[in-house]
Amino acid sequence: MGDVAQIDEGKKKYLSKAEILAKDDVSFIEMDIPQWDGTIRFRSLTGDEAIEFGKRLDDMDAKQEAVIDLFATSVVDENGNKLFEPHDIRRLRKKSWAVFLKAQNKLLEFNGYTDAAKKAAKND
Repeated sequence: MGDVAQIDEGKKKYLSKAEILAKDDVSFIEMDIPQWDGTIRFRSLTGDEAIEFGKRLDDMDAKQEAVIDLFATSVVDENGNKLFEPHDIRRLRKKSWAVFLKAQNKLLEFNGYTDAAKKAAKND
């Protein structure tokens, strides 16, 4: 059969559409922010959010704004509720750029955008 692997269907549980759609697959990470004397909690991006973020990365003029948008989209409270709304972006733009760059690096890896994250996912 060439390079096609044989699957032992007796050992695998195949998920149904209902099971997939019912799963809460959101994950969280935290990051200490010494400049703000505290810790921030981030939520993983949804498919819709990742698609929108990817579109922003293709636009050279929008890349700088995408850093803050990624931050605002991802920051949540202890219950997983978003802290920021689109109208908060202007005020966030007045905060430390170093914080956003540090958060961007963590969020890109967390959401699978870095080479290391892609390699790890490939090995799963």
